[in-house]
Amino acid sequence: MKRLVVIVDNLMEDSPVAERLRERGVEVTASNLLAGDLRITDNCAVMHISAEEFDRWILAKEFFRRIAEFKRAVEEPVVIVEGKRPSGGRAPSPDSVRGALAFVAVHNRVPVLFTATPKETADFVFAMANQVQNGMGERIGSTVTGDESCPGGNGKGKVESLRPCEEIMQLVPDVGLSTARAMLERFGSLREIFSASAKELAKVDGLGPKRAKKIAAFFESNCGT
Repeated sequence: MKRLVVIVDNLMEDSPVAERLRERGVEVTASNLLAGDLRITDNCAVMHISAEEFDRWILAKEFFRRIAEFKRAVEEPVVIVEGKRPSGGRAPSPDSVRGALAFVAVHNRVPVLFTATPKETADFVFAMANQVQNGMGERIGSTVTGDESCPGGNGKGKVESLRPCEEIMQLVPDVGLSTARAMLERFGSLREIFSASAKELAKVDGLGPKRAKKIAAFFESNCGT
């Protein structure tokens, strides 16, 4: 098994999370990350916030904006909320929290994980890094320095890996990889695809009115559009 590499923002270099990762044998390097607090691959980054920040963002109606900005900067974003959330007082209502989490999961496709301690946070990051660097994905390059671009394509001889949006689109009935890519190229985002009418979908190359109508009906019944 290759040694895992995680890049942390300069502000986290001496944090308990970074120390725990080093204890587990991870090569931790610091950089000035422009988005997120930890980099697992060139495309995958983790935003690490406290439970108190999470509550403040929801109360101030900042949560959606911050997640949307993170999503625009990172192709495969993950949010980890660490610590015990207070109850009562200025804490957001359970319905507000559930609504916020449901929105970012459905519309932004951003997973939000909750941890109790820095140790648990680091162990989650270790698990994710192990899966993508030693398992399903590509190991992070030594030249990553905090440039937040999301390079596409693959080098010669590498096994093609799908973008998350392509994987999601292939869960839709009658949509294969070529159709998924054609739809994403035309509409630009999952949100635009999910809200498109059958007439608009039919304009996608190779889709046709019949399949477009079936796909639009699927979105309407399953995505709340």
